Amino acid sequence: MQLHHVGIATDDLDALADLYAALLGCPVAHRERFEGMEVAFLDCGDAYLELLEPADDGVIASYLEENGPGIHHAAFETEDIGTVLDHARELGVELVDEEPIVRAVNPAFVDVFGYEAEAIVGESLNAFIVPPWLEAEARRLDEQTEAGEVNYRHVTRETDAGLREFLYRSIPYETTDGAQGGFALYTELTEDRRKQSRIEVLHRLLRHNLRNELGVLVGTLEEVVERVDDGDTLRLVQRARESATDLESLAEEAHEIQRTLDAPVPANAEVDCVDIATGVVDRMRSEYPAATVTLETTGPAPAAATERLAVAIEELVTNAIVHNSSEEPRVWVSVGPAPEAAWTDIVVADDGPRIPEADRSVVTGGAEITSMRHGSGLGLWLVAWTVEGFGGTVSFGERDGGGNEVRLRLPR
Repeated sequence: MQLHHVGIATDDLDALADLYAALLGCPVAHRERFEGMEVAFLDCGDAYLELLEPADDGVIASYLEENGPGIHHAAFETEDIGTVLDHARELGVELVDEEPIVRAVNPAFVDVFGYEAEAIVGESLNAFIVPPWLEAEARRLDEQTEAGEVNYRHVTRETDAGLREFLYRSIPYETTDGAQGGFALYTELTEDRRKQSRIEVLHRLLRHNLRNELGVLVGTLEEVVERVDDGDTLRLVQRARESATDLESLAEEAHEIQRTLDAPVPANAEVDCVDIATGVVDRMRSEYPAATVTLETTGPAPAAATERLAVAIEELVTNAIVHNSSEEPRVWVSVGPAPEAAWTDIVVADDGPRIPEADRSVVTGGAEITSMRHGSGLGLWLVAWTVEGFGGTVSFGERDGGGNEVRLRLPR
């Protein structure tokens, strides 16, 4: 038996990944979002570090709340899984053979499914937990286990409290007496999936209705501005139009964020950051001719990203220009290799007012998001979520001579 990986719960996956990469030389080998958590595997040679950060309420979030950051689990490889699973069964872990017949259940199974051990041990598992209309599906899964295949699937199962959703994993093994068995794990997903479904429905409904109604409101107010002659009334209408326009922009940013979050990142994604930045700078120079936007490159700058990286860079440059009260705002975009190997840096600097500390701290995770502290807009969230989706990180600093310096660090 040897160690395969150690799972570490953290509330800042990016920072911890950067730390281990710099300290131990363990690069990120794989990253994904899975059932309420961000997961990253760091290759440390003979074994992996698995970093687990909660994306919403769930198992890891509960673990952090109760225990704080630290080791969550360890996984081992073995050439004799039968002996190991037999021992696990003796300790009360649920094991299912090819029929499948329940040999033992652990307390968690009793709590979740509601069936006492005395009632279910020695009986058919499917007869208790598989709804009649899903029996064919369950038989196919059992046949795959019997054939020595690993099962990994979202399933609906019946508990004493009704139907619930689970992540079902079945690992086939051969017992010491040569019989075929299966090690079954059920992880309940019901509340997480229902919550996610509700959020998606509300988000899409509000986004669609909000954008449509705001478009009507802005158009109507613009028409009123053209018709009003009274000075005081005109100022009130103009103020209302400006507020409606701001809300319309916010709705567009929310739409762009959803597109970013929904867009998959191919495993072999790669872009030239110099080309991406050049395109953004050219567009910004055309759109804001009064601004001076300078591009500097210091070497080859590939990154494991897609063309959507331009959205993050353009957001930073746009903010730097529109939030600068100077008649001739200046922005500097630099692209090149990071000091650390295997990383690319894109830095957007300006000579405008500092980004509020409250905005910076909530986006980087340095402050808790509350009803009073969540940032003043969605722009920086769009930048952060875009870069994080590529396995990168965002940091904020102060430019020499005043202004901001926002650094996007991306894996190559």
